[in-house]
Amino acid sequence: MIILLFCYLLNLKVLWERYQEDMLHDTRHRRIMNGDTIEDAYNNTLLLFEAKLALTSKGLHDFLEIPLTLPPAKMLCVNPQLVTELDYDRDILHGYVDENLPRFNFCQEIVVTIVFNAIAQGEGAVFFLDNPGGSSKTFVYNVLLASVQRDEHIAIGVASFGIIAFLLEGGQTSHSVFNIPIAIGNDSTCSIPVQNDSAELLQEAKLIIWDEALA
Repeated sequence: MIILLFCYLLNLKVLWERYQEDMLHDTRHRRIMNGDTIEDAYNNTLLLFEAKLALTSKGLHDFLEIPLTLPPAKMLCVNPQLVTELDYDRDILHGYVDENLPRFNFCQEIVVTIVFNAIAQGEGAVFFLDNPGGSSKTFVYNVLLASVQRDEHIAIGVASFGIIAFLLEGGQTSHSVFNIPIAIGNDSTCSIPVQNDSAELLQEAKLIIWDEALA
């Protein structure tokens, strides 16, 4: 992506054809394991490229040497945030969850079970996990996030402070995800238009974890 955006390429088509198989490797493995074809894997890689480029106000239409097998309408419908959040390596996630779920103590198992049941019922719920520092809350959060993501659902981890967000897998600040104003007053609101990409991402999320949420 950095090469596309910041380098002057004499022959992008040659570069693409030479490294196409390498770029498709992970996507192809995951898609074919799920029953998709090689063409599906190729198209999914293009969609991922389109999503990443969309974050910089560009698109694959700016790089005509890359062969497109998707109709323009399909590319225009891409929500870059959704594609990015769904770009998981399910094999790694399965391994992480299988390794760490047995490490939970009794209280952690109760927390995870309650959250999993709420997700399965699909009715929506809010839970507050309050425990002293050093009680492995972040560990529980990361296993919860990975458990939802391995099933190809969207799970978003946010934190009120940037340094804490780094402790969550794929974590972001709550200000960036919810578009919270820096200067907050009594009448402040989160400015997220109903029809934009961020709104769709939040609507599709099965789980949102907010670490160090401010009351």
